[in-house]
Amino acid sequence: MKWMMTGYFYKSALGIAYNIPSEETLRQRMDDIGSSQREHILAENVELLRSNGIVPSKLPNGFVPVDIDVTPFDNSKARKEGVSRTYKGYDGYAPIMAYIGTEGYLINAQLREGRQHRQHDTPGFLRETIKLCKQLTNEPLLIRLDSGNDAAENIGILLESGCYFIIKRNLRHESREAWFEMAKTNSQNITSPRDGKTVYIGSDWKDVTYHTVDGSDKTCSGILNL
Repeated sequence: MKWMMTGYFYKSALGIAYNIPSEETLRQRMDDIGSSQREHILAENVELLRSNGIVPSKLPNGFVPVDIDVTPFDNSKARKEGVSRTYKGYDGYAPIMAYIGTEGYLINAQLREGRQHRQHDTPGFLRETIKLCKQLTNEPLLIRLDSGNDAAENIGILLESGCYFIIKRNLRHESREAWFEMAKTNSQNITSPRDGKTVYIGSDWKDVTYHTVDGSDKTCSGILNL
């Protein structure tokens, strides 16, 4: 920052009328702006994509993919506010990001502390992301989430918004033996690519109960690909 304190362009680009403040002061002010103007910043991002003629490309099945995931940053040597232990095993931030289209255009992002559980605040981020995506395309959306966001609340939001979705199943608290038996029972395609390896491919139905916006409970059946 100190190398740019005398630069006219830098001052003009930031809309600063007089002297550029210190690095610490400017960071604090930008943090305040980022929090209070988040909605406007996201809207401008959509407008930036539109004005440049960006049309998110579809998959061969006609759906526009939207990938949402937490991306831990390695800030091991930093002492900045919010830097803490991530699930990757190092200190840093753990922002969540959303990308649209096969090209992967950034449509939404949220900075998070490294120790924050990936599902915490994700429902609100998911609703926000879907709203932004629908401002950019009228094509059907395919939301793709990792196992850390395998939650009934997320499924409810996706169903209520009319999105298609794929969520990787979280097996942490489930019996792998039970899943193996389910796979053998429901498999429609069994192959043996090599000696000692058998691949079972099939699907089964599972009930999911979630809370709606009005506070009521709904139960639906979802397909589990095995």
